[in-house]
Amino acid sequence: MVRYGALLSAVSVLSVLLSVASKFDWFREGSKGMEVRQGPPSVRFYDVFGRASGRYILAGANLQLFFRMRHLHLWLSSTRLSRWVSFDNYCGSLEEAHAWNGSAMAALVLLHVWSVLLPNLLDCWDFGIVAGEFAFPLSERKPPNFVDFNVATETISLQVDDVVRICLHTLIFVVFLPATLCIMSEHQVPRDGSPGEDAVHPSGYTSARTLHLCVALVFFVDLVRRHTAQLSWICNAPVLFLWAVDRVWGARLLALAPKAAPDPGDTSEQGSSASEGGPLVEVAHDAVM
Repeated sequence: MVRYGALLSAVSVLSVLLSVASKFDWFREGSKGMEVRQGPPSVRFYDVFGRASGRYILAGANLQLFFRMRHLHLWLSSTRLSRWVSFDNYCGSLEEAHAWNGSAMAALVLLHVWSVLLPNLLDCWDFGIVAGEFAFPLSERKPPNFVDFNVATETISLQVDDVVRICLHTLIFVVFLPATLCIMSEHQVPRDGSPGEDAVHPSGYTSARTLHLCVALVFFVDLVRRHTAQLSWICNAPVLFLWAVDRVWGARLLALAPKAAPDPGDTSEQGSSASEGGPLVEVAHDAVM
């Protein structure tokens, strides 16, 4: 049987490759291809790398939410897919996939937002900030005759929105998310990831996890708020909605779970789990925390 972790890895790699490949149409017969900006190697590299990393970020953000749809994966384990896929310790596989993809996203997001300054660092180009008008959905429009990379004058022009995004993403992936992960690792009760195992999280872990979630949502909102991010509206916003539905479903299961009285003579872990509503409720509790 195929391990669920291997299946998650295959889905992740395939979705990222398709997302990145769709940005470049050189392989299409009769296509003129995606023209690269003219200029020194630093400008050309930024142009190609920025497009590829941007598409990875779109796919990676969806994968992060997909790995957190615990009830979707629990449902999949009860379908015919379980005939060919082993769901043993699937919660642990989801945690591992979430961690690996999150680390890759952090690195690529930082490189993505800071690589715009490569011509300044490598070719000593000038740098300027040009303010535009903000409009719905809280996104800055370009002023007339705006040129971001001017090869003739060797100048890079950024808008206020660009500078804010660089600062915001740096704070998110260098300060807030690593800090919350450190706090969670210090306070988390050791567990093997199985849904039937009790997990009592101290208040420090719960608070850090809540902050981690809030910061991640801030990043996701920033990803879809710009008027130039129509693809993100189509690809990322629906996945965010499905993730919210999964969490609401988990909270509903937790609220409706029967609270059976434990058998005084049953001291096994199975008896303790049954008194709390069983594996389904354990996953519901872990998902809404």
